[in-house]
Amino acid sequence: MGARVAVLAAAGAARAQAELFERFRVADATAADRAQTLNKLSLEGSRYLDRFQAVGVIRQSPNSSGRYYLDEVALAAYQHRKRPRAVILALLVAGLAALAGALVLATQASHR
Repeated sequence: MGARVAVLAAAGAARAQAELFERFRVADATAADRAQTLNKLSLEGSRYLDRFQAVGVIRQSPNSSGRYYLDEVALAAYQHRKRPRAVILALLVAGLAALAGALVLATQASHR
């Protein structure tokens, strides 16, 4: 059951991150000269905004304070770096789920 919760949490986080990037794309805020305010992007208080600013995926426009844009090149590089960890995590979660299933079956078999 814990593995299922972890999978659902990871899926929810991935969905929230994808929605964050999509807001920038829909608003065409993908370059410094097209940067938008967080208010216009409806992103005030986003829990992922600070994380992606810290790694350089979301950038503040140098020409105007308070306007942000999605750096697609930086996002692609970030995702490329993160991919091996995601695969390892998925394999770990699958292994834990298989182990939990085997324990349940073993427990049921010993009670018969």
